[in-house]
Amino acid sequence: MIKNRTGWEVLQAAVFALFLRELKTRFGKYHLGYLWAFLSPAFQAYAMVAVFAMMGRTEKDGISLPVFHVVAVVTWYLFSYIAFRSLNAIEANIGLFNYRLIKPIDTILTRTILESCIYGVVYCVLLGLIWLVGDRYDLSHGILIIAILSLVVVLAFGCGLILMVLGHHFHDLEKVISLLRLPMYAFSGVMFSFQNLPDQALGYFSWNPLFHAVELERAALFPTYDSQPASLMYLAEVALTILTLGLFVYKGFEKKMLRS
Repeated sequence: MIKNRTGWEVLQAAVFALFLRELKTRFGKYHLGYLWAFLSPAFQAYAMVAVFAMMGRTEKDGISLPVFHVVAVVTWYLFSYIAFRSLNAIEANIGLFNYRLIKPIDTILTRTILESCIYGVVYCVLLGLIWLVGDRYDLSHGILIIAILSLVVVLAFGCGLILMVLGHHFHDLEKVISLLRLPMYAFSGVMFSFQNLPDQALGYFSWNPLFHAVELERAALFPTYDSQPASLMYLAEVALTILTLGLFVYKGFEKKMLRS
């Protein structure tokens, strides 16, 4: 007798199959494999550390340079790999949608889970290595850091849904995003903090929820760090708003994307 599976069981099966496929696609073409997930953000973070070290600086705003940059770079990677790689999600998985049980949102959900696992591990490993070489930071606010990163994931998932729909209808959007990625990277707190900004610029930069996330993470690791005007409430409000908007946009275009 064939057992009728529930919607939850169908979703689990689809996401698990897509997870294995995405994992192979994500790392299978690289000789360094999974190691590349650690090397890329570590190289970027420590390149900036080296530049500041040559200028005679060992810390920034009361935080050791490695922690200051690693936190920001890994958070950026987490967000960007979920959100921006969703642009071509329809085209990259078009053959899978012939199976009635697989929906476009499943591919974004799978990518979100995969990247969260990858960069959660990268985050812990890189900070652990920093601790081993002698840089100390506060470990008592781990739950807060998990909450912040979870909101970053929610924000990225919502953005990914919107970008998937836009990317399917406007194929040149990927080129536009590629041009904007460097400014967005710089303006997300990777190279400086809120305290480094002049008052005229602070009002504009404080609209960026990712900047808030990075500053809040730094403050969680170094309680004396001045993260003002970073706000956990603002980050949560923006993340949930973008998620809601993304779900509405996706639901409105789901059938049209599957037909095209």
